[in-house]
Amino acid sequence: MSWCQRLWRGRRSFFRDRVLFNDFIEYIYNYWRNLQRLIVCDSVGDHFDKRPYHTFNQTIEHLTHLVRSTYRDVQENITGNHPRIYRQVRAGAEVAAIALPREVEYPADYARKLAHISIIRQILIYPPLIYNSGTNVRTGMFERIDRNPWSI
Repeated sequence: MSWCQRLWRGRRSFFRDRVLFNDFIEYIYNYWRNLQRLIVCDSVGDHFDKRPYHTFNQTIEHLTHLVRSTYRDVQENITGNHPRIYRQVRAGAEVAAIALPREVEYPADYARKLAHISIIRQILIYPPLIYNSGTNVRTGMFERIDRNPWSI
């Protein structure tokens, strides 16, 4: 049985205990904030292409505001207390980018394989940006090769 099924079966007692429910909401919010949140917008023909800076930044800010305000509203409804101090934590995306297809003159061997890859036009980073990989499963060594493996 999954945690979701266990939660659903015990929902009545779960929602009766405000402290437990508040802890659960705090856990979900912190879990979300600990994820590596990246947004890549493929903006072919969208409004991002016409006014990218203003519209794109406004959209990312709206996501941040939406996540924070939802968390705050739920917390206020559970506890019945209106907070006097707000944490301005990163709650939306940590990195957001606009990517567009663009003609790039790749060497002949690479052109066919790389032609469909979009190029980042704009990037928005909310510092501090720290990504710490939990594990490194790479083994072996890089070997130098004398030919392009794609040109076979």
